[in-house]
Amino acid sequence: PYPLCALAVSASHPNFHESPLFLHSEVVSTTSYSKITHKQEVSLSQKPTYSSVWKVQHIDPTARFEFEGHPVPANASVIITHCSTNKHLASDKNCIRNDFGPEFEVCTHIFQDIHRVEQPQNVWAFVTGAPEGYAPE
Repeated sequence: PYPLCALAVSASHPNFHESPLFLHSEVVSTTSYSKITHKQEVSLSQKPTYSSVWKVQHIDPTARFEFEGHPVPANASVIITHCSTNKHLASDKNCIRNDFGPEFEVCTHIFQDIHRVEQPQNVWAFVTGAPEGYAPE
């Protein structure tokens, strides 16, 4: 069960930034692309625009229409698609080192096999708690 198009995604915590930040992406250009893969860049923006509107879709393409407009269950595997460009939120094993340590690059790209089925790089979940047995370092 998933909504057709989520409003701009707020991705900030009030202790880090006083106003909400929105997950933002725009078409690849000579000045806007992901650092490692040169795919469509994903960043955070202070202004909600159509470039920060995403839709959450069922992982099974044949069930997407049926579940359109329904609530998204916690911990369910989903595909998150950028409404403006119709590309999926993705992350591959491309590591970026920054002040917080190593992180995987996040971009928008449709990773599919020869049967046009989305690959694990496009699968996400809204997790509500730590998995059983998880111990932070």
